[in-house]
Amino acid sequence: MTEKNLLLLRRSRKVHLSAFELGAKLTAVMEQKQLSGTDLSIYERTIGVKNDATEQEWIDAAKYACTQANITHLGVFSEPAEYIGLAVAKALELPYLNIDQINRTHDKVFMREHLREVGIDQTFSCALTTPDEAQLKTILSAQQCALILKPRDSRASAGVSLIRNVDDIQPALDWLAQSGDYDSVIVEEYLEGPEYSVESFSSQGEHHIIAITEKFKESKHFVELGHTVPAELTADQQAQIGQYVQSVYTALGITGGPGHTEVILTANGPAIVETHLRVGGDQIDELIKRAHGVDLNKLWVQQVLDPDFTFDTEQLTSRAVAGIRYFVPDQTGTVTQIQGIDAIYALEGVVSVKTLIGPNEKISTLSDSNARAMSIEVIADSRQALEAIFEQAFSLLEYKVE
Repeated sequence: MTEKNLLLLRRSRKVHLSAFELGAKLTAVMEQKQLSGTDLSIYERTIGVKNDATEQEWIDAAKYACTQANITHLGVFSEPAEYIGLAVAKALELPYLNIDQINRTHDKVFMREHLREVGIDQTFSCALTTPDEAQLKTILSAQQCALILKPRDSRASAGVSLIRNVDDIQPALDWLAQSGDYDSVIVEEYLEGPEYSVESFSSQGEHHIIAITEKFKESKHFVELGHTVPAELTADQQAQIGQYVQSVYTALGITGGPGHTEVILTANGPAIVETHLRVGGDQIDELIKRAHGVDLNKLWVQQVLDPDFTFDTEQLTSRAVAGIRYFVPDQTGTVTQIQGIDAIYALEGVVSVKTLIGPNEKISTLSDSNARAMSIEVIADSRQALEAIFEQAFSLLEYKVE
């Protein structure tokens, strides 16, 4: 087999490990902060750039890598590095995504404008640079519907608020201000209904639905508190959601790679929230492996190494129901003690318990995903059994906070 020399940009631990296990020779360019504390044994070589490196510095580092190895493929498995990947791919003349694909999935306003033009999405959405109460009152009055206010580049649910009436506007602006720096915000129609994420894999323009994930969120700022794979849906609902996401990806010009698309199943059918050219986070990739026997990270690497690689739908199975739930204490302060972890691990079906905020660390208000204190992953034969295990696990857990 011809040797595969893969140039990687930024750290993506799981996918890089998958590339190593598939036999690729790895050269990684990472920021200095990512090199620290990282197991570098899977890489043939690593090249560090400044934490605030310019695009040209990334290109220069990539060109240097080419003097040290016969680079044959480019792997960008980190969403924040997709624009850097575009510049590096152009400089090295290596296959990669195109600018339209990246713009349409990074910029939610641009995505909606494009989908509106082709008749797929009619959700109201606009961008504001410096939102104020008067602007939001005007939009609320004109649209006559509840609104979502969020940073345009929102991650981990930071800064997101629901505005149902004028009394919600100032609290939403205050919450936005607490979320940190942002260039602009999105104001869009609030879509009513249960939320799901669709995990897909595309090859040569054909979009395969791998799984539909049921999402559990708190109702005020929509921080994610858990997921279950597969979602509890009728066959008709599954088909409706799957066909809708396939049409979205075709309209956006996506031809290959994994997709993670969040949709609301409204009374009028599925409607998109946002989409990403990556595998779903919050352990969704692990849930899919347990429930359906498919490793999306390895599929992704295989396609990067072989553009003709296609997904075999026969790989999909229905092995089990898998889920993850996040624990959030009902008080803020400093964690003094955590009890019950060993007892939770002893429960049949529990496969992982991870402490995210431990002793002597601060519990804060549930402002974003980083405020979640613990995660528990479970696998079971049925949805009912899964929920019973989670209920028992949380009854055993005690966070002492002062």
